[in-house]
Amino acid sequence: MLCCMGVYNRCFGWTGVFFLCFDLIPKKNLFCVLLVKRLVVMVVAVVVTLFTLSQAIIMAFQQRNLLWAMAAVVATCVSAVDQTVEVAPNVFMPVVLLGTGYMPPKNCTGHNCATAWQEKTVQPLVEAWLASGARGIDTALMYNTQEGIAKAIEASGVARKDIFILTKVPGVGNYSTVTEWLESDLKALHVGSGDPTPLDCVISHWCEGCSKELIQETWHALEDFYKAGKARCIGVSNYCPENIETLLETATIKPHIHQFERSPYFKQDAITEFTVQQGIHVQGYAPLNDADRQSGVGPAAGALLADPVIVAIAQAHGMTPAQVVLRWAIQAGHTVTPRIGGVGHETPNQAHVLANRNVSFGLVATLSDVEMATIAAIPDKTKTWGVGVCK
Repeated sequence: MLCCMGVYNRCFGWTGVFFLCFDLIPKKNLFCVLLVKRLVVMVVAVVVTLFTLSQAIIMAFQQRNLLWAMAAVVATCVSAVDQTVEVAPNVFMPVVLLGTGYMPPKNCTGHNCATAWQEKTVQPLVEAWLASGARGIDTALMYNTQEGIAKAIEASGVARKDIFILTKVPGVGNYSTVTEWLESDLKALHVGSGDPTPLDCVISHWCEGCSKELIQETWHALEDFYKAGKARCIGVSNYCPENIETLLETATIKPHIHQFERSPYFKQDAITEFTVQQGIHVQGYAPLNDADRQSGVGPAAGALLADPVIVAIAQAHGMTPAQVVLRWAIQAGHTVTPRIGGVGHETPNQAHVLANRNVSFGLVATLSDVEMATIAAIPDKTKTWGVGVCK
């Protein structure tokens, strides 16, 4: 019973299509209608629970660790939800957010083609992510995925208030421009009727060659948006230490989060240390070193996930290499935004969805101090995305 209760509220996305068809059939007895719907949800809850439990047990046997097996089963039955970190007062963010920054195919030229492809690609991926029980999503105005995300949420049946969405405005600008971006993002991610749900977190996307004036005006706009109750946390992305210092000169609110590229192949230790010292939460994008090489630069596709150090640790714990890398970041106190799709992967890879979901749920092994240090000692490679390059 506990297991069913733990995932009961996660099952509506799986039954949405059934309910849509069911409601088209003429019915006379409202009680019977409600009973049938409740039974369908309960059956799906049991099936999802048994599947999740089997995954936890299989991983436990692979590790030959009875204590971890018991912990995994308890975590599955009682919670079956994302692990979170408090990034702002009473604002809890899942440790894994689904990355939705997808680059269109090379033969898709022009803004209209790119936008259409990005919206079409993101919807099934977000639907699969929400159906797995995960609730964290990362997006940006520049990704052109807001409409697809809103449609996916509506189709999933999951309440918007139960989902954490981090979004980004395009870099820096004057106060009025940034305010327009913020209001546009708020409107685009609105689901349903009534007043828009406040953005869970909104951040400035980059700061390349930006002036002191624009840094401070951008942050002033973000602060006012936050104070107006339209965002629950605010932050920056791809800022160098000197940019954050400039921001802090006139800030009344310190950034809650700093998102920048970080993986075992590009650790950015100096920026990480500075951010932590400032009391700002670290979130790593491209945590798998842009494994599908959408950026077009950096190490070969999948290089990090084939690294002998990562593979050996994965085999020792019965985990996938990607799970090891994500767990390494989370165990260090950071959050991550891995993707599960893109060019050539327009439909969800269920294995990747479940593997990442299990990391977010805490259904993977804890790495030892030695393993954490071993991964940290892997030599850095080149950056995969050109933005956010600091001295």
